Amino acid sequence: MESNTTSSDEQRYQVRRLEITDKNKGFMELLQQLTVCDSITDEEFQKRFEELKSYGDDHVICVIEDLNLSKIVATGSVFIEKKFIRSCGKVGHIVDVVVDSGARGMQLG
Repeated sequence: MESNTTSSDEQRYQVRRLEITDKNKGFMELLQQLTVCDSITDEEFQKRFEELKSYGDDHVICVIEDLNLSKIVATGSVFIEKKFIRSCGKVGHIVDVVVDSGARGMQLG
């Protein structure tokens, strides 16, 4: 499979877990491109961030940061549902995927 990313792009974009400082890098504004999203205080963000962090790998929010702009340009979440069916299996749900309007078409999603 041919890659459409150049080494320059790979150095420009960083894929990682959401960090507490990402609120100041446009994370909430990015979510507003996906759905109605009221503004929240730094305290509310921190409280929810810590709650989600306590779930460990059962709820992960990933972001892509444009390192040149110090801006979050894409995000997506996956949460794990523990089931009784399929021998007490697990199912991953991918939700809240959005790419900034200025970064669409770059295969970041």
